[in-house]
Amino acid sequence: MAGRLVRIGAPDALADFYDSPSHIFGSGEDGVVTISANTTLTEDKYYLDLTVDATKTLNTAGYRVFVQRNLFLWGTIGMTAGPSSQGSLGIGTQNTNATNSLGGASASYTVTAPTAALGGTKWYKNPLNVVDGYSFDPSNGTINLLKGGAGDGTNYGGGVVIVTARYLFGDGNISAAASGNAGGGVMFLISSDKSHSYTLSAAGSGTGSAGNTYFLEAD
Repeated sequence: MAGRLVRIGAPDALADFYDSPSHIFGSGEDGVVTISANTTLTEDKYYLDLTVDATKTLNTAGYRVFVQRNLFLWGTIGMTAGPSSQGSLGIGTQNTNATNSLGGASASYTVTAPTAALGGTKWYKNPLNVVDGYSFDPSNGTINLLKGGAGDGTNYGGGVVIVTARYLFGDGNISAAASGNAGGGVMFLISSDKSHSYTLSAAGSGTGSAGNTYFLEAD
């Protein structure tokens, strides 16, 4: 069992293996955290347990949220407008068409889904690929970040929101919405739970089209 954590009190090694959280839920090194005031991330976070209080927002600002154990969500995680600067994830566009995108179009600019050479849209049905937030183009050796929605010329399209949590509690919101007349972004929720009571949104704003939301199961 060298090289991995062993749960004390497990009846046997196999039971410990099945009960151990997947690395897709992160290291938990940021500990147990409660969001009791509106908070904006400046880096990817690796929570052990995370609580977001009612009426409070954890603005992901283009960064990923990993929760190794329990997510207690009563408020909001994500973004209600597209970010203008990139974190660890791709963003939408402001005044150009959006390529390699699972977001929504605006009246002014289009979106193009990931091409077959970049894995296609099914690439992002695999949770392991989702948490990377990009695909690789073997023809030229480039990394291609997944993009959000198309902007309206002034406002950016909705961004990319990725939340992983082993167990889900609460009835809060996870959002990759847009503002102005921009298209919505793309939002992924990954969990070992088979269902949830959250509201998932990648809404466009004004004349902007909605993006996409995905709930993926991972043990």
